[in-house]
Amino acid sequence: MQAVEGRISALARVHTILSLSSWQGAEITKLVDEELAPYATGEQIAFSGSNIRLQPATAQTLAMALHELVTNSAKYGALSTLSGRLTIKWEVEGEILQMLWEERNGPLVEKPASRGFGTRSVIASIESQLGGKALFDWCSEGLICRLLVPLMRQTATSELDDPQNEIATSNGLKRVSGSAGS
Repeated sequence: MQAVEGRISALARVHTILSLSSWQGAEITKLVDEELAPYATGEQIAFSGSNIRLQPATAQTLAMALHELVTNSAKYGALSTLSGRLTIKWEVEGEILQMLWEERNGPLVEKPASRGFGTRSVIASIESQLGGKALFDWCSEGLICRLLVPLMRQTATSELDDPQNEIATSNGLKRVSGSAGS
C-alpha cells in the first residue's frame, strides 16, 4: 500500500508543477527537486543540468522514473546509508535529454538476478512510453543509470543507440550550477 501511495504522491507533485504552468510543461530542475526532496538528508543529493521545459507527458513519465529510482536508492542503495551520495546530471544533445543517475558510498552493489518492479517500471516508462532508453550498470560502488529521452516523440531510436549520446560518467538538495557537461 505504501508503494502505491508513493507513486500517487509522485504524480501529484508533477501535476502540481504542470498545473502551475497551465499544463504548458515542467521545468526539469523543479521536477527533479520536487521528486528528490522527500529523500534529502544533509548534502547526500546533488543535481545539475540545463533548465529545460519538458512536455507534460515527458514530465509525468520522467517523474515516475525518478520516483522509482530514488525509492530503490532509499531502500537498497546509496540513500539507505548516511555516507551514501547521489549525483544526477543531465544535458540535451540535439533533441535527446541525457540524464545520468550515479550512486556511490552506499552498500556494496551486486547485479540483481532478476529485474525488480522498479527497474522494470523505469525501463517500460522510458522506453515504451517515451521511445527512449534506460541503461542500468550495477557497479559494486553504486548504481549508475543512464536515461536517454527524446524531447520530440518522433526522434528515431537509432539516434538513441549512437554511442556519442552517452553521458560521461531549497529542500536540502544541493543544486550545482552549470550544465551537466561542466
